[in-house]
Amino acid sequence: TYTNSNRGINEDLPSSIKENASKINQALKDVKICDPAIGSGAFPVGMMNEIVRARLALGVKDKTTYQIKREIIENNLYGVDLDDGAVEIAKLRFWLSLIVDEEDISNIKPENPFMLH
Repeated sequence: TYTNSNRGINEDLPSSIKENASKINQALKDVKICDPAIGSGAFPVGMMNEIVRARLALGVKDKTTYQIKREIIENNLYGVDLDDGAVEIAKLRFWLSLIVDEEDISNIKPENPFMLH
């Protein structure tokens, strides 16, 4: 894994990635991913986890894992399904994957990040 506890850029990364860390981090913040058959949400949750790992490895210092995940859920991941129940299951899966990393329950925002704007 490329993540580290001190939240600086991981020293094990290739120099080309270190040199372009801010550009890569911005690209990860801007990417949009859509699952056209979301089902239980396995694919987008997996994508969220990969983006979190990459951003942490790039040295994101000012945000917790919870904050990064919430940002990704709100801005980067989209999904649809013919079955409304599948969409609800995917929402639940996102919510569970979001709160599992937050140790202080008072930091969890009460707003629902899955509401359409």
